[in-house]
Amino acid sequence: MKYNIINCMVLGLAMTAGMSALTSCEDAIRINRADESKYEIPGDAMVYLLDEAGKRNFTVADFRQSGSTVMTLKSTGNGGAATVEYSEEALAAYNAETNNKYEALPASLVSLSSSSVNAGDKITVTYKTDASLTTGKTYVIPLKLKATSGAVSSKDENRFIFVRDLSGYPSAEKESGIVLFSCIEVNGTNPLNNMCYTLKNSGKPLIDAVILFSSNINYNEETGKVYIHHNENNSAIFNNCEKYIKPLKDRGIKVLLSILGNHDRSGILSLGEQTAKDFAQEIKYTCDVYGLDGVFFDDEYSNYMNPPAPGFVVPSREAAARLFYETKKAMPEKMVALFCYSTMTSVPNYGDMKAGEFVDYILNNYRVAVDYTPNFENMTKKQQGIYSQEFNLNYYASQSNLKYLRDNGFGAHMIFDLNPFRSNYQTRQLPALQNIAQCLYDDELVDSGVYYGQDWK
Repeated sequence: MKYNIINCMVLGLAMTAGMSALTSCEDAIRINRADESKYEIPGDAMVYLLDEAGKRNFTVADFRQSGSTVMTLKSTGNGGAATVEYSEEALAAYNAETNNKYEALPASLVSLSSSSVNAGDKITVTYKTDASLTTGKTYVIPLKLKATSGAVSSKDENRFIFVRDLSGYPSAEKESGIVLFSCIEVNGTNPLNNMCYTLKNSGKPLIDAVILFSSNINYNEETGKVYIHHNENNSAIFNNCEKYIKPLKDRGIKVLLSILGNHDRSGILSLGEQTAKDFAQEIKYTCDVYGLDGVFFDDEYSNYMNPPAPGFVVPSREAAARLFYETKKAMPEKMVALFCYSTMTSVPNYGDMKAGEFVDYILNNYRVAVDYTPNFENMTKKQQGIYSQEFNLNYYASQSNLKYLRDNGFGAHMIFDLNPFRSNYQTRQLPALQNIAQCLYDDELVDSGVYYGQDWK
């Protein structure tokens, strides 16, 4: 991706002060793929709950007034049965383990279709709102799984559904379900321009999610720690969330932090175990402070060193998987997206999760249509965006490209560097947006004609 590095200034946040110290030398670290043996006990069926999206660890659901999640009791062997119950104790244990403070959705607002299921049976968890809930706040439905026939792994006995009541909030979700990401180059573009485009028939925003490209992963030579670095443009946006972020969210558009290498030894491929955990906590803190909906990782512009310094490891896909895993574990309800490019066209499983569980979306490089989902176990095409477009360099997707995306079940698409003040706006960018509206959403684009300049300088 194009990114013009600017002499940067560190945003004066308290976040780094709260981060725990990184570990010392990790020279002997050996990183392996996920060990699935923990799920298996010879001669005994292991049972676990799997939702309809194939998620085994976390389920995330937005609802309005009421909602439901359907899960199936799966078994690694023959047979097996279990009881399922609401358990605030399970959430307390999770909060303690992950340094979170999630509140449980009150038991009075939750109902289970059954408290006892056999392998292969479905169980429906229904939930609703009431006046005690804070609109837009994430609550957790904590479930405890206990085997009555067979056994349950310690990793599967607690199952969490993260829910948000969005009653009264607008939604950008369209009937086709395809998610349009707009990756904005903040060094030259006001993110509010993403509000300018709606669909004539549905009235929905054209753009589903805005990526603020980009903050950086940086290395502090004096302390030996990594931290999130915001240049003067991102700092201006984050320091004025009410002006530059809230209007997007008020229209149902998600806003994502972006993490990019910055010409030093730190990067998403090289963090040691404790370093990755600490950096994931800083990502969570940043998303919480600014009301962001997740993070977008891009492995470019890092100058990895070999041998690695203390706190780092030899760059690998396994180390990247660990960072993504720790990030999803720290904030399960938020999106983890990845620029699927170069080394990052394949990510292994990590810990007790499949790659398709801790990475929510992969977005291909420009004009690339390769299906990389087989390289991310448990990922579906609904989680991949193909034929990405670059509006500054005039890399566009044709109508036939967009039709192929939709007809073949892909669930996302990305545009980069939308800027209505550029000379190619009327001739190239606007027609590209009109094609997206027509081909992905069966609708007509409405351009408000009201554009926002970069007014923070």
